[in-house]
Amino acid sequence: MTGQTQPGLAKALATVQQHLPEIGKAHSANIRTDKGNFSYEYADLTDIAKSLMPLLGAHGLSFIAKPTLQDGQFVLAYSLLHESGEREDGAYPLPAGGNPQAIGSAISYGRRYCLCAVTGVAPGGSDDDGQAASQPAAKPEPEPTRRMGLAVTQAQLSKMHACFNDLGITDRQERLDYTNRVIAREAGHEVTSSKELTKAEAVALINHLDADVTAAVPSLSEPEEGT
Repeated sequence: MTGQTQPGLAKALATVQQHLPEIGKAHSANIRTDKGNFSYEYADLTDIAKSLMPLLGAHGLSFIAKPTLQDGQFVLAYSLLHESGEREDGAYPLPAGGNPQAIGSAISYGRRYCLCAVTGVAPGGSDDDGQAASQPAAKPEPEPTRRMGLAVTQAQLSKMHACFNDLGITDRQERLDYTNRVIAREAGHEVTSSKELTKAEAVALINHLDADVTAAVPSLSEPEEGT
């Protein structure tokens, strides 16, 4: 050793977040619900990984994810690793049943959200193959989510409601429509209450809300007329 301090995970991630790539939404999808139809554009897992992974690697970081059993629950265990040996681990609930295509789609869906959440990327949208996860079993069960500490927190809920108020979106259905456009779960699994969100989904929603609030507020650096 030369006596120099080796950068840890937090320092490396902070550097990465200063240079996060702008990931375009190169795909589109149409969603049909009992409340109507809407379309959205999104960046899929391949787009995100292609733009983000080289940046992580350049700073000694890597991301891995694999489906496994944890405390009797089928989950996607993921880790953000640093060359120093430090790591940030987490788990995303997966369906306990369903056909192979639905389970595979749910895994891709989970990989995307976990990668975005653990690095701070928020391009919005959903995986293209995530649309195939349309079987009811593909929706994570809320009780395991709560037990594993992955459910949205009260602090996140308070932040969401404050942002919605700042945007003048006070109608419950309008808030749900906005949420579903951002979160874009697979068809048949749309959000019907903000309390159904996971922490990762809440992070994505709050980032979008913050951006819209910022865009709606005139820049404080612009001088007022007559000054």
